Order: sequence, then structure tokens, then C-alpha cells
Amino acid sequence: MLYTVSELSRRFHAFAVSYLPSGCLGFRETQDFVPYPGGEIPEGASLAELRQAGSNLYASIRSDHAFSGNDSLATLARSQNSTVTFQELTSAHGLVPRTFVINKVGTLVAIGDQSSSNVAIVSRDPASGKLGDLVANLQVGEPGKPGTSTGLSSVIWAE
Repeated sequence: MLYTVSELSRRFHAFAVSYLPSGCLGFRETQDFVPYPGGEIPEGASLAELRQAGSNLYASIRSDHAFSGNDSLATLARSQNSTVTFQELTSAHGLVPRTFVINKVGTLVAIGDQSSSNVAIVSRDPASGKLGDLVANLQVGEPGKPGTSTGLSSVIWAE
């Protein structure tokens, strides 16, 4: 399976991937939905990053301001037949979550919030995939401005 999110259409897509007789890859879309409560993302918000850990997928949602002005991460559940469903929305603990990464053991998520220029670390339960409390927050340089390319752009774990 191949999973994507589209910033402009603000939708999640799933594709079954196969090799065609010609030797080329073939893609058949199996799902297309908005990964947000009620199936509708607020005006001006967009999807950005998509990551998988275990049977969960996570998508960053920029400029939705769903948590006291902070933006969001959407948790999606992947079933054994690869069907994906929306589970919950949690805080990105900053503005414009451009990037995020899950540590090797799956217990922490580092969220790089571009416009607030911070790295928020949240707990993650590897068994359930549920994102938890904020455990650390680091300001990195000057905050950027939403809608521009200023601020924090990437974060990785070096393990």
C-alpha cells in the first residue's frame, strides 16, 4: 500500500500498488477522505507530513488552530486489510507543524512547528499508537510567520 496526503486538496489517499505485465508499477486508489473530525478541515488549514508507526499513521495539519491557537496532528488507524480510519486529533503544541518524527522505540514524537519555531516532544504509547502529553518543548531560533518559509523546517532523531 502507498499512503499520501495532499496539501492542496487537503485529503488522504490510499493506493494498492502492483507490478503490471509491462514491468511498470500500477496504482489503484482504494481510499480518499479528509482526515479530520466531521470530514472537513477548517478553511485555510492544510495537510503536510505523513508518517507510519506500527498500525497507525499520523498526519500534520497546519493552520487549523484547533487547540487554543495551536495546530494539530491527526492519528489514523490502519486495519489488517490496510483500510485506514480517522481516530483522533491532538495538539501539535505550536504553529504550522511542518515536520515530525517518531523515535525508534515508538515512545516519543518530535514535532517541528515551523511558524512558532519550536520542537515539541509528546509521548506515544507504542501498543495503542495514542499520542499523549507534552514532555518537552524547545524554542529554536526566532518564530517565523505563517504563510512564509521562515521558522523551523526539519527535525530528526539521531539514535
